[in-house]
Amino acid sequence: MVNSKSTTRASSVFTICVDQVDQSGFSGRIFHCLSTAAVPFVGPQKIFLEMEEVFDRIGYPQSSTKSRTFSAKKQLRSPVKEVIANFMNENDITSQQGDKGTFVVHIQYRQNATWQGKVTWAEKNCTLNFRSALELLKMIDSALDGDGVMNNKLAADTK
Repeated sequence: MVNSKSTTRASSVFTICVDQVDQSGFSGRIFHCLSTAAVPFVGPQKIFLEMEEVFDRIGYPQSSTKSRTFSAKKQLRSPVKEVIANFMNENDITSQQGDKGTFVVHIQYRQNATWQGKVTWAEKNCTLNFRSALELLKMIDSALDGDGVMNNKLAADTK
C-alpha cells in the first residue's frame, strides 16, 4: 500500500537530468512520481509545464492563484488512482543522473503565481533555496555554465 505522506512528499520532488547543453539551451530527462519512465525535455519550458501539470493533477503543493490561459484548460484525470498506479518513490527519482548535470528540485510552495523551494546540484552536493521559477532557472543555468550563483555559493562554503 502506498503511504499518502510519502506520496505527497515525492510528488513535489523532481530530478532534472541535463544530458546536452548548447547555445540554444539544454535538454535531457525529468523524473517524478507520476511517471514510470523518464520524460524527455528540450529547453526549460517543457520542464516547467511538466512540473506544473503534475502539481495541478495531484493538488500539491496547492496553488495560491489560478493560472490564466488563452484557451480552456483540459480536464485532468483522477489524481488518486494515477498516483497509486504509477508511483515512483523518492529514492528512484533522486538516484537518476544526467550527463552534464543533475538537479533535484523540491517545490515546497506555489505562491504569487510561481514556485518556492530548494534545488540541489547533485554533482557538487550544493543546495540553495529559490523564490521563483525564474530564479530556479537562473541557478540551473549558472551551474551548467560553470559560473554564477551555485558556483559562488559552493566557493563561499569551501572557504
